[in-house]
Amino acid sequence: MRARACALHTLRLCAYVSCTHTQIIHGDFMKVELPYFDLCVANIPYNISSPLTFKLLAHRPQFRAAVIMYQHEFAMRLVARPGDSLYCRLAVNTQLLARVNHLLKVGLHAHRCMHAIGACMHADKVRKPVL
Repeated sequence: MRARACALHTLRLCAYVSCTHTQIIHGDFMKVELPYFDLCVANIPYNISSPLTFKLLAHRPQFRAAVIMYQHEFAMRLVARPGDSLYCRLAVNTQLLARVNHLLKVGLHAHRCMHAIGACMHADKVRKPVL
């Protein structure tokens, strides 16, 4: 996201909620050190879905929840269950660390730039480690 767009999003966000507990971080997510946070809401570039997911799940201290927009195919692999054709290492590792829920499918016409990629919104709630 460009710096100008980041500033605009910050202004829009502050119009709806108190910005004393809200922070928009401008930078490369994969390179920036994440501060403590309780909730993550993101519409991410689809090409970093897997690394971003595992960076979030490895973040300490653990956050309460994340609501993330994923590409439809990736999202379906996240929520796949044993026996499903989409069940894979991604599903196993993610579900080991978080409770993953499919919230909704976002239609193709909901995007400003029209592309042929469907999207899904997911909620991830981090599991407490079992000792």
